[in-house]
Amino acid sequence: SKQYKAVYESSVLDPFYFDTNERRDLREIIYNPEMFLARKRAKKATKVSVIVPVYNVEKYLAKCLDSLVGQTMKEIEIICVNDGSPDDSISILEEYHAKDPRITIRETANRGPAAARNHGMAQASGDYLMFCDSDDRYSLDACEKMYNTITKKNVDVAVAGIDIDYSTTELARRYKPSDTEYYRLRNNGLHKITKDLIQSTDVSPCNKIYSTSLQRKYEVWFPNGLWYEDSTFFMNYMLASKKAYFLRNEKLYIYVRRDGSIMSTTAKKTAKALDHAKTTVRTFWFMKQHNLLADNVDLFIETFTHSYRFSVRHMPQSDHPKLYELVRSFVDANKSYMNSIDPEIVAKLSKLPPKRSFAEKVDAKIRPKASKYVNKVMVKVSPAYRKQNHVMKMVDDLHLKVKRNDEHIEKLEKTVDLLLKKLDK
Repeated sequence: SKQYKAVYESSVLDPFYFDTNERRDLREIIYNPEMFLARKRAKKATKVSVIVPVYNVEKYLAKCLDSLVGQTMKEIEIICVNDGSPDDSISILEEYHAKDPRITIRETANRGPAAARNHGMAQASGDYLMFCDSDDRYSLDACEKMYNTITKKNVDVAVAGIDIDYSTTELARRYKPSDTEYYRLRNNGLHKITKDLIQSTDVSPCNKIYSTSLQRKYEVWFPNGLWYEDSTFFMNYMLASKKAYFLRNEKLYIYVRRDGSIMSTTAKKTAKALDHAKTTVRTFWFMKQHNLLADNVDLFIETFTHSYRFSVRHMPQSDHPKLYELVRSFVDANKSYMNSIDPEIVAKLSKLPPKRSFAEKVDAKIRPKASKYVNKVMVKVSPAYRKQNHVMKMVDDLHLKVKRNDEHIEKLEKTVDLLLKKLDK
């Protein structure tokens, strides 16, 4: 530390070459070596890694962190990934980080909760993984009970109940009936992973504990850049698992229902409804990669069908052709593989996008002719349109000339290459 300090303060070691995370670690090595060593000891003792994506939660973050540092199980690490939060969340993180060696801060550019969770998982040193959204909290015995369950019951995943804290009476009135039904655990105790079990379990990552070794073996990650990323992670992890244990009477995760929370944005995802179908395509690739499709044909067909119908129901009518094209191109690209597993997959998925109606077929034939006729009339009657049309024609002609020149140059280059090869011989 003394050597580092001398170099650091002499300005020979330029902080410019270090990112924010490295500079934080470097300052701690220099100015607080005792805490640095305490962090190393805490990391070595870690049994459970809790990953917390942080974005715009300065009002709620302290309560979340209090619930984590106060856990009855002490052998945990708390990996807080600040996802480019524009508010003062980082100051709160720094305050807790300075006091507790189990807290790690990682800062990234804003890429959404999926990328933040993935970053946290990549840093995890515990044998088991848990997630906590930064506006929610755990009951103080959550980590201990979840860890004891997954280790003593020898299962791949343990699932606890969710308690919902409504921030306003209006939110309670609006969401409580549907929340109660969705987050209700329908299973209890030890279960083998089956289609029915997967379909009857909520997809939230936060009320579960996972095996780090299983996650890494099967490379189960949240899909970056897509909404509904929880579905993909949940489905893929459950497909890789054999057994689960449910704690139906233990509500260990406290979900704070508020406008703008990470878990309450589903209603705002309608503009991204196409992503729901895309996440199911990701699950297909996961099944194919790990040879899991043959044992889960019915589950895949039902999941894809549900995802398709959800997208149709929630996306604007004008976007439906994008969904139809996604399904058709997916089926066409994977037809031979799916037929080798079970022809029923292709047969059922091919029926999802509607065939073009008679009106659409007629429209496809008439529209080009009608457009050409309208253009011809407008050129005759409108001087402004005639001028614009002339300019556009000139632009198109120039593009065509450039394209032809490029093709000519490419042919010449190939000819020269052949001549050079002959000369070399």
